[in-house]
Amino acid sequence: MSKSDDRKRRKRDAHIKVKRARDAVLAAESQLQRTLQTANQLSPQLISDVLAVPWPKSQQLISIALTRSPLRDELMPDAFPPDIFSFGIKRSYGLTANLNSELQLILSVLITFKRQLQLFLSSFGRFERSVLLGDLPAARSERATVIGTHGTSMWSIETGLLLGELEQGVKGSREALSEVQEATKSPYVGLLSSFMSLRIEAMESVSGYTAALRSLLAPARYETKLQSLIAETVFRLNLHDFQQHRHLHAILELSRGYSLCDAYNTFVRVLLVMASHPHNVAYKQMLSTVVPKAAEAFDDHRLWTLLALTDAQSDLHVDALSDSLFFLCDQYARGDYASVLSGATGMLSQYPHCFELYELAARASANGQLAVPECLPQPSVSATLLAAC
Repeated sequence: MSKSDDRKRRKRDAHIKVKRARDAVLAAESQLQRTLQTANQLSPQLISDVLAVPWPKSQQLISIALTRSPLRDELMPDAFPPDIFSFGIKRSYGLTANLNSELQLILSVLITFKRQLQLFLSSFGRFERSVLLGDLPAARSERATVIGTHGTSMWSIETGLLLGELEQGVKGSREALSEVQEATKSPYVGLLSSFMSLRIEAMESVSGYTAALRSLLAPARYETKLQSLIAETVFRLNLHDFQQHRHLHAILELSRGYSLCDAYNTFVRVLLVMASHPHNVAYKQMLSTVVPKAAEAFDDHRLWTLLALTDAQSDLHVDALSDSLFFLCDQYARGDYASVLSGATGMLSQYPHCFELYELAARASANGQLAVPECLPQPSVSATLLAAC
């Protein structure tokens, strides 16, 4: 056999091997799809097999599972709870073995509901802006819109308590809390809402709140069966005090038992906690896989920031706000404090959620010995923030 014929033979054999491997993968994917279309129950092994399929096919398989009621009840038992009475009762756990698998699973679930989540994020942004600028009727209207389209969530409970506090002080937040506790069937939701109310009340100090939460949880710290619940409680109520990283898997897993909005917020917060430990190699590897997929799916500035932190090869997301901030920082470095102060305060009415603008205004005012102009509605949270800076 000539060398030319031998090369052709080896090339043909290699092609046949590749084709057989590809056919085997397609056959396995087809079998998984048929299983998900007929099964009445999920198992950890089935979920593991689905997640082993290359992306985005694995996400498509999870979407198929979510179209079937018995499987959806295991993956996302109550994505849109109709009221507080039924909220927080169902739990979902036991389908994944570790944090990496749960990140992949919950991301697949969230992307299935991409359209609904993008509506929530848009309403979330408008609510935040309205609260900061003191337009409480607009904020309450936006909250009602979210509840109407997405149901009850920890987000809707906490924002209801916040609006009560801003409108009527302690009396308003306590009345909102009473409504929640009278309506809920879940003692845990009642506990969370109590501490959310305490955290929101202006009269409560940060140190006092932290001490009260630690005191509540102290008796249970040595109860093995309660460790995941304690970790979830701290994660939800005082993230700055959260140290129980080994329970991130359980926290993320349990979040699928709440509403879709809460599952998404928990997912993003878990990513932020992981990114705050840049020397953790395992976290770094997981983030490099999950964050680009999430940032591509959802229009969320938190994910863009995570992408810039975890993927040096990614294109930096630069919107109008980012571009303006770069320009203001350049002016600040040049010592043009008057222009910085004017620019930062002028942008605050449009971007009251951007803390960098408050900081730039305060620094420019101090370094240039300039008075901060009244540029925000009075009274409002944003005006208080600017005065405090």
